[in-house]
Amino acid sequence: MSVGNFDFLQRRWPELYQQTAKAETFVHVEAEVTAIRLRCFGELAIAILFREKGLSLPLGGRQFDNLRYLEEIDALDRKKS
Repeated sequence: MSVGNFDFLQRRWPELYQQTAKAETFVHVEAEVTAIRLRCFGELAIAILFREKGLSLPLGGRQFDNLRYLEEIDALDRKKS
């Protein structure tokens, strides 16, 4: 049994793991499927971040708006260069 690049997600965030495992499976076969799975991963990751921070995810919020909101309330760690 081979170890995937995203196995570390499986225990804490199984729904994120599912998306990444499927994306990884199709990366060389169907790039479009991989792109869709990675988009789903991003959306799920944001929803989980909102949930773990005790925030309500805005209804109908766009991905960019959700990220902007998290940035505005300083919920994202930024790397300083």
